[in-house]
Amino acid sequence: MLKLQPIEFILRTLPEGFLVIFAIYIFSRTNMNKIKYLITSTAFSLIVYFTRMLPINYGVHMILSVLILLFIIIYYNKIEVVAGIKSIILIYLIQLISELLNVLILNIFKFNLDVLLIDPVYKTILGIPSLIITGIIVLMFYMLSKKKKRAV
Repeated sequence: MLKLQPIEFILRTLPEGFLVIFAIYIFSRTNMNKIKYLITSTAFSLIVYFTRMLPINYGVHMILSVLILLFIIIYYNKIEVVAGIKSIILIYLIQLISELLNVLILNIFKFNLDVLLIDPVYKTILGIPSLIITGIIVLMFYMLSKKKKRAV
C-alpha cells in the first residue's frame, strides 16, 4: 500500500493533478473548458489519492490511475482517444525526466534519500523541484503553441 498523507495530497498530488490535466489540454491541442478543467483536475487528484490506498502492488496504482485518467479525458473532456493517449504518455515521460533530474540534483548535494523519504513532509518538499521542472517544461510547450497559433 502506498498511502499518501494529507500533506502529500495538498502539496504534491493536487498541484500535479492540475498540471497533468493542463498538459493534456496543451498536448492534445484541445481548447480548455475552465469548469471541466477544475472538475477533472480535482477528480484526478482524488482518484490518485484513493487508488494509492488500495492494497495493491507498486506500479498497479499508476496503471489504474492512467486508465481512469484516459477514461475521464475521453468521455468527460471530449478529447480524442489517440490525442489523449499521446498526451498522457508525453506528460508521464516529462514527469519521469523531471524526477530523474531531481534525484540527480539531490544526489549531487549528498542528501541521504533513504532517511529523508520516510518522512512525508521531507518527501513532499524534496519532490517539489521535479514538479516545478515539469511545470516549466509544460509552460514552454504552452508558449510555443500560443506562438504557433499567432503565426497562423
